[in-house]
Parts: sequence; structure tokens; C-alpha cells
Amino acid sequence: MLSWADRRFAHHFADGPPPAKAPPKSTRERMVHERRMWLRHLLAYGIAGLILLLFSALIGDADRTAQLWNVFRLWSLVIVIDGVVALSYTTRRPISSANDR
Repeated sequence: MLSWADRRFAHHFADGPPPAKAPPKSTRERMVHERRMWLRHLLAYGIAGLILLLFSALIGDADRTAQLWNVFRLWSLVIVIDGVVALSYTTRRPISSANDR
């Protein structure tokens, strides 16, 4: 995620090369790209969950960490939606253009 921001910052402010674009929609490459990005998101979610669990254990008071767990619940909803969108590229049919008709 930091490399994404670094590439864009370098392009806009340091005359770096333009960042690579995502593959076109309705292609196998896009499906693989979306799944890979979702797996990265899932990995970040898991790492954050473990860190939150560690901090909660160190604090030892559930009332003091309740708000952090509420944020984590919201992130759980986001990760599910992101997964549905990423996996929808598997079942999506290519959209025909007006020129193909």
C-alpha cells in the first residue's frame, strides 16, 4: 500500500514515471489482479487483528478496548464487501461494445 502511494507521489512531484494502470475490466488479468489485491487486504486485516488482540491482552480491560473492536467490526464488513467485489470478476461476462453488435 505504501508503494502505491510512493509511485503516485514520485510521478506527481518528482517527475517519476507514470504509475501502471490496472488491467482492463473483463479480462483474466483483471480477475487475477483483483484477487491478489483482496488477498493483500485480507493479510493486512489479519495482521491488524493480531496486533489488536495483543494490545487488548496487554491492557486487560475489555471496556477500554471496546471502541477499537468496533472499528475492527466495521473493517470486517469492508473486507467482506471487497471480497465479494473481487470474486465477482470470476463470474462476470465480458461486456460487448456497440461496435461488436
